[in-house]
Amino acid sequence: MILLAALAASLFARRFTPQSEWKLWVACGAAAGMASAYHAPLAGSLFIAEILFGTLMLASLGPVVISAVIALLLTQFLNGGARRCITSCYSKTSAPCTMA
Repeated sequence: MILLAALAASLFARRFTPQSEWKLWVACGAAAGMASAYHAPLAGSLFIAEILFGTLMLASLGPVVISAVIALLLTQFLNGGARRCITSCYSKTSAPCTMA
């Protein structure tokens, strides 16, 4: 999902924006994909900005965080607020322990 969002942002950027802004668009797409996949917009934004830009520049961090938050809100709206993966809690006695 993260790669698809980054790919979509890259294709959009190559078609409609100057080359100097391509990296920012890819970062926005990757952060949006990470936010929608893992429900962590701020952590995803910081991670993507650090990986792609090498530093946490405030000028580039704003659009990345905004795109991640919008992607998370859109994902929650389209899912109806339900989570896609439901985990259940297990106790120590519910499964045999196989520790060496």
